[in-house]
Amino acid sequence: MAFSSIELWQRLSSSGLASSQQCRLWATTVAEHLESDECLKGMAVLQKLVELGQLTKHQAKVLVGQRDAPLRIGSWIVLQPAHQTLFSSWWEAVSELGAQEKKLIKAVGQGELKELSPLLPSLSRVDAQSQIHHQNLQEVLAPELRDGQLVIALAMPGGRSVDKIAPASLSPGQILEIIVQLLAGLAKMHAHGLAHGRVVPSQIFLDARGVTLVRDPLCICGNLQLVDLPGLFSRDSDPLSYYRYAAPELAVPGQNPNATSDVYAVGCLWHWLASNKNLSEGSNASEILTKHLTQRTTPEWLTGEHQALSQVWFHCVAQDPSARFTDAGEALAALKLAQRIASENLSPTSPQPNQRSPKTQNERESNERESSEKVVRKQSTPDLASNEPTRVSKPTSQLSIVSQQVTHAQSSSYSSVQNVRSLKRQPRKSSLLLPAIGGCLVLIAILLILKASGVLQPAAPEKSKKPPIADYIPPTPATPKQAEDIDARLNHYQLVESSDGLWLPAFAPQPFPIDMLAPGSGAYLSLRPEDWKGPIKQALAVCFDMQLENLCSAITMRCGLTADAIQQVTVAWYEGQPDAAPPWAMRVTLAEPMQIEKLVTTWSPIADISVANARCFQRGADVLFVAAQYLDERQQAVCFSILPRAKLNDVLEMEGAEPPLGSLEGLWKRTSSNYDVSLLVAPSYLYNPGRGLLASAPMRLKSNLPHWLGYDTRGLLFQTQLTEPWYWEIQLQAMNQADSGMLRTMWQTHLSQLASNVEAWLANEMPHSSWRTIAIRLPAMLRSLNSFQRTGIENGVTIINCYLPASAITNLTFASWTALGDYATQAAPQDIPGDTLSPSFSIDEFLATPITVRFDQEPIEVALQLVATEANDQLHAGALTVSFRLDGDAFERAGITRNQQLRQFAHTQSPVRDALTEIARRGNTDPTVVDLHDLNQELVWLVRKTGENFEVLLTTRTAAGQANELLPAEFARP
Repeated sequence: MAFSSIELWQRLSSSGLASSQQCRLWATTVAEHLESDECLKGMAVLQKLVELGQLTKHQAKVLVGQRDAPLRIGSWIVLQPAHQTLFSSWWEAVSELGAQEKKLIKAVGQGELKELSPLLPSLSRVDAQSQIHHQNLQEVLAPELRDGQLVIALAMPGGRSVDKIAPASLSPGQILEIIVQLLAGLAKMHAHGLAHGRVVPSQIFLDARGVTLVRDPLCICGNLQLVDLPGLFSRDSDPLSYYRYAAPELAVPGQNPNATSDVYAVGCLWHWLASNKNLSEGSNASEILTKHLTQRTTPEWLTGEHQALSQVWFHCVAQDPSARFTDAGEALAALKLAQRIASENLSPTSPQPNQRSPKTQNERESNERESSEKVVRKQSTPDLASNEPTRVSKPTSQLSIVSQQVTHAQSSSYSSVQNVRSLKRQPRKSSLLLPAIGGCLVLIAILLILKASGVLQPAAPEKSKKPPIADYIPPTPATPKQAEDIDARLNHYQLVESSDGLWLPAFAPQPFPIDMLAPGSGAYLSLRPEDWKGPIKQALAVCFDMQLENLCSAITMRCGLTADAIQQVTVAWYEGQPDAAPPWAMRVTLAEPMQIEKLVTTWSPIADISVANARCFQRGADVLFVAAQYLDERQQAVCFSILPRAKLNDVLEMEGAEPPLGSLEGLWKRTSSNYDVSLLVAPSYLYNPGRGLLASAPMRLKSNLPHWLGYDTRGLLFQTQLTEPWYWEIQLQAMNQADSGMLRTMWQTHLSQLASNVEAWLANEMPHSSWRTIAIRLPAMLRSLNSFQRTGIENGVTIINCYLPASAITNLTFASWTALGDYATQAAPQDIPGDTLSPSFSIDEFLATPITVRFDQEPIEVALQLVATEANDQLHAGALTVSFRLDGDAFERAGITRNQQLRQFAHTQSPVRDALTEIARRGNTDPTVVDLHDLNQELVWLVRKTGENFEVLLTTRTAAGQANELLPAEFARP
């Protein structure tokens, strides 16, 4: 398959395997190893990239179409399929943020989740496991929700699995260390209320660093009736492997793995490593499980110097769950104590200091009966704290006979344990065994004393804070100029010292959550109320007194929570009635998980409803919707949404996927949920269906929005991090990428002239006394702003970003917001008549205002905006600004490019309408037209009324005729 190197670089860039900057670096490296003609051949370059380690063979085959497989999953770049048998359905991948450490990733879709439903998959289990870190546990990363799939990432275990290692090659000391490390890892899980469920040799890996226990982050998969469903991992090579390590009680229908069954599996593994024999062996599952219930004598490997360890092992593998250690933490404490006793060569019969006398036979029998009754009661009640519900299913045919045996064994558990213990107490003919028996009794007494004192009790679960379920969050750079940030930014903006380019942003893109919101929104606002504390919030309260208070009150009152209880909230506005406040919904991520029962109580009074098999709660016209995995009120919720009842069906139809965003899709992918404030809006939404949002906004702000944003801007994104230094950015997406340059030029013009315009305005109008002192300094602030801000274009998006000292949050924001207010000057603006711009300034007078516009060469749209800027600068303070817009759709239909160049344009002290007419004449498709009334003069301008304001539209004669627009005298036919 022949293709050029240019096509290869395009494939690498479009597939997301490498950024444009990386491609250039790779091309330079390849050129050092290949001849010039070879550098033009795609296959030769691709082969060299594989040899240099920049790409894997798997990626190369996918790029050339020899293999159909993903190159990216969520925020991960796929390297190749995982080579371990256990992870045959997983992929090796690295983070798109440039981290070189390989991870194992897997995307779980709705179909696979349904197949795993008998194994009780739980998103809360993934979330909890990602918070548990231990050197002997495989690392589980926080899950991502992407395109309706759950993306799970795990650390790659090193070394080989234990089932690939011959036990005979391990020394007794090594075996004991393996058991200690394995119990240490399990103890961490058990302390958080999680059972492993599948402690088998194939899921235990050994390398130079020690033991790594692989854990299924999603499923609890230890019921013997479901052994053919191994969860997220491939099944064991030996189909009988799991039966050999399964606790007897798991054969009973409805029983699921717990801490004691994990301890039993460790005991079975210990026996196999020490003796190279399975504790229970047989040719089929029923035979193996039956032998789990038979009497066992002391194994040969536990005699002699290992006598001190025998009682620990017996407690691990007791048939009765009540006779075992309650969890791995207790087993680990007992094992370490036994190790110390064995290492110190204590005499089994020698008395120990402060030792209590062993309990009598009657006391032990009474305690064991009580313990057995507690276990029976505990097994009949679901464990709600562990978030692992109990399911009852019919036993398989091969287990039916075993179930009866297990039931009988549990009913007579006391006698079974007594028989095991009596074997150790029977006198033997050899007098040498008497000291050993005495030592066993001493050890049992020590263990009972320690257990009663609390030493062997499991550690209290650590209280951990759960983060929102979302994409991987990269580390946050402390300042925008640190050298260590170079890898993290990876082709996202440029760190600059000169006047060109963009500042490094505070965060890399990681979109804020919208997955539980309905489609059709024209504006999104993401806030982090939990972080709005201290002096930053106080500074904002000074600037946005009532607005901030009203917004926070609306959010907290609607969801019934305080601001401190909310980590992040995403508000979405939809289309509503004209000039009325548009309907809105919100998605809330809690700072701490909350039981659904408590959440609903705070939101009462409510009605419990079911829509499309989804349980919801309704209050008035609002519905509280909790994600599908939280269907039980006793379980905990991390996120939920509150939306109008009419929008609920739209959310349910998406089945957990993000809603389509239309024109806002591109900018949403560039957002980051880490910013304190993120505003994503389509300007067209503010002009029409969502104009009610600006009902209370200052008139000067509303009238200037079209002047700054334009009518053809597809989307606006504003993000800010309210820390020192203060960072904010504006991203604008035009209808076409070719218009990005025009947008950048327009904003550069606005920003460069802003200080002078404000200075001229304040010279003509007296600022109100309430802010006069700071008003005098506002022009200087705006001039300083130009030295701190940068403009640029990235992937077709126009970006303006800025870093300022923290003091600017109060000074610049307060001054700018006050200047936009209706009462910024001494004389408050009067009501503006519908046909005039101000009481003494009509639209005709506006068009007759003399202006001066000169340039050597500019696109026609930039020329129009230059005229607009000069014309609006002539308005009196308080007058509504006139917007100027180029009709892009009409231009496209007429075959006129909005980027056609106008050269040597000179308009000196002539009316605004003359400048507009000159632009229309010179931009016409037929430059030979002399009479502007001629039908061949296709390009025209006109004035239309838009609400309280006026708009100058540069369009075509055809489009104006179709819309029945009135043409000015310059173009109207007599």
